[in-house]
Amino acid sequence: MSRHLVVVLAFDGVQLLDVAGPVDALTSANEQGADYQVVIASADGKPVTTSAGVRIAADTTFDEVPAHIGTMIVPGRPDWQRAVSDRALVDAVRTLAQRSKRVAGVCAGAFPLAESGLLDGRRAATHWQLAEDLERRYPKIIVEPDPLFVRDGNIVTSAGITAGIDLTVALIEDDHGADLARAVARRWWCSWPGRAASPSSALASAPQPAQPSSGR
Repeated sequence: MSRHLVVVLAFDGVQLLDVAGPVDALTSANEQGADYQVVIASADGKPVTTSAGVRIAADTTFDEVPAHIGTMIVPGRPDWQRAVSDRALVDAVRTLAQRSKRVAGVCAGAFPLAESGLLDGRRAATHWQLAEDLERRYPKIIVEPDPLFVRDGNIVTSAGITAGIDLTVALIEDDHGADLARAVARRWWCSWPGRAASPSSALASAPQPAQPSSGR
């Protein structure tokens, strides 16, 4: 069986945790027996500087991504206006989505997805502070501001930043079942996404962190 190729798009100004969270969750899944091949792609194949100032190395260019993609992950950036004006990014999202079995947008990653037209007529999530912006700029999208993540067909979008980990664990469950996903959820202390439109049953069974003692 071939490895499941996950392509994460990277670009200057990208939110660091939008990339690192899903990648670390997939790495945890591999440690539990999954077989994800994670590839970071940038426009020119060079490192990118995140919004936190941390540089991320790229493995390949947008144009050189392998033909058959299991999952494409589109992270966001705090100043989403720059993301939607980045033609190389938007064109790559549109082109690579056609070769991807599924597409995931993390936080403000919904904006380049929307700019590419992929979310027209679909339900989508994004960071709650950006929901009105997304709805106003892209009126063809049904924006859902409350869920941790929303599925519509083969496209999954998540709410703000760390919700990208919950989204990724749900995708792991799709691929490998509840037991493996639960093991990843335990490591990350993922909580049950009760407001998720399509919740992951693995998270429902994941143990919750102990409540802090009142000291009395």
